[in-house]
Amino acid sequence: MTPTLRASVLVGALFLGGCVESSMVARTRLEMEEGFPGASFERAHALHLGRLPTAMLKPIALWALGDEGEDLEFIRSIRRVDLAVYEVRSFPETLNGGELAAMDRRLRKSGWNRVLRA
Repeated sequence: MTPTLRASVLVGALFLGGCVESSMVARTRLEMEEGFPGASFERAHALHLGRLPTAMLKPIALWALGDEGEDLEFIRSIRRVDLAVYEVRSFPETLNGGELAAMDRRLRKSGWNRVLRA
């Protein structure tokens, strides 16, 4: 099976797992809005895979990566997946870099990693 077909199988399996915003993601959005008075975020996309779907998808991910996967132990350690993409509707104009860094630290402490900021 080609790597492209393997990747397609993996992506298809992920979408079968569910596309809902978890309470953890919604709570984090509210914390961000409270942490930055005047900020407003609107959910564009969300994906939540709990323990069961994640456990079911791990063998598929390991199979799809085959020998090409460099860090298979990382995949084995995943217990659940929460992903959210938000559009910024409003954001305070007088925010300084220290406030952004503090929010980033709070999110990291809660187990979140920013994948992309644009």
